[in-house]
Amino acid sequence: MISGYSFVPSQGYVSDHNTIAKSIAIPAGCLILVLCCRKFAKDFDAPQVSIKALILSGFSVIVLPFVFGGYVRATVLTAYPLWLAALMGKHTQLEFSVKDTAGWSYRCPNRVDLTGMPMMTGTLCGIPDDFRKTLHQGTRVVLTGRGTADGLFAAEIDVVH
Repeated sequence: MISGYSFVPSQGYVSDHNTIAKSIAIPAGCLILVLCCRKFAKDFDAPQVSIKALILSGFSVIVLPFVFGGYVRATVLTAYPLWLAALMGKHTQLEFSVKDTAGWSYRCPNRVDLTGMPMMTGTLCGIPDDFRKTLHQGTRVVLTGRGTADGLFAAEIDVVH
């Protein structure tokens, strides 16, 4: 049993739509880059700007375009299958490959990461520790839950035999 019913897009959907997601995320990241550069130039020309503000503006020019682009890509790859699964989902099983079972956090204890998933998806939390210890990188698992062929809200996990 998986706690929280995490949404996971199918590996097929992610691989089929990755080019589209990147073609939207790259211009979005470039837009943020332009806006951050304008802010940095404005701060640089201002007479009473602190060093702290300049460093923060410079940091935003370097980091924010990548972070924003990553979030846009993840949203593009997740939004449609999530809504489809929520509105028209039925009992579904999808097969995935395990990426990693190590790591623990307060927000996601006993986690299992799945291979090839976008940021903010593909991490299952609350997997029983005895079952999680039987999984290794590359192990094929089947997730069962409510969804479609494009993704599902995972309720159960089992090893493919």
